[in-house]
Amino acid sequence: MKPLVFVLSAGRSGTRFVADLFQKLCSDKVEAWHERLKTNASTRKYFRRYAPEDLDLQRSDPYIKDMLISIKDTIKEKSYLDTGWNLHSLFPLFIEEFGSNVRFVLQIRHPFDAAASHAIKGAYRIDWDTLLDWDKNCFLKPEDNVFHKEVDWDSMTSFEKSLWRWGELLLYWEELKSRYPNIQWHVIKAEDLFKDIKNIYLYFKLLDVELLPVVTLERYLKTARKNQLKTDWKLWYGLRQNEWKKYYNYPWILELAKSYGYNSDKDIIKDKFQKYKRPIALQKRIIYKIQKILSK
Repeated sequence: MKPLVFVLSAGRSGTRFVADLFQKLCSDKVEAWHERLKTNASTRKYFRRYAPEDLDLQRSDPYIKDMLISIKDTIKEKSYLDTGWNLHSLFPLFIEEFGSNVRFVLQIRHPFDAAASHAIKGAYRIDWDTLLDWDKNCFLKPEDNVFHKEVDWDSMTSFEKSLWRWGELLLYWEELKSRYPNIQWHVIKAEDLFKDIKNIYLYFKLLDVELLPVVTLERYLKTARKNQLKTDWKLWYGLRQNEWKKYYNYPWILELAKSYGYNSDKDIIKDKFQKYKRPIALQKRIIYKIQKILSK
């Protein structure tokens, strides 16, 4: 049986790039996915459900059942990789099904970048139809089986909600490690991955696949479609002035960031904010139009 690797991330962390690379360059040895099952993974429903009856419920889910059958067939001949964040609630099930043959990677990004990048793409907004199912089934909320239920959810911006979710997933990762100490748990920073492509060798080793030459990986990195910030996202969902200050409203996020080597110095966060902020001119136009409508 070939090895399996599943990735935990808060999204916007380069996981699609990893999946695409293995799909393009190693398809004969690895079956690679990104966000398999999509919203049918029922991420919210199964979050932090460890009891045998909960795992049985997952096994009986037709989407999950079919996926497990497919994976078991695949690993007879190929290694298996899924880098999508939506399957993280099924990690306990994967451990039960595949034992020590399954490995997990936390692909992490600075919490401010991860949250801001998600927010400008419309995370936790229900006024964008394409995200309705994701909001309903995947994006964690305080009413789920989470660690921090005490937040004032209704008053939080989409940036704050995405930041809160980053913290929930990091706490979940720590909980998984303590519950399953004999399983392989690995960490890779998105920043390090794109700074030095050789860091992707971690995946090759875990998948038991022969390493590709660095020059091949660097060439792919240069030619791959870059996941840049789209103008329309930034215009309509960009962070508002001073919204960066809300980053400091969640002390446990700051502690988690520090534990993973991320600096939360205000000068650094203010500098990061420049990349995600909504243009001031647009804000003024929107406010003007709202005031004009209200004055009628």
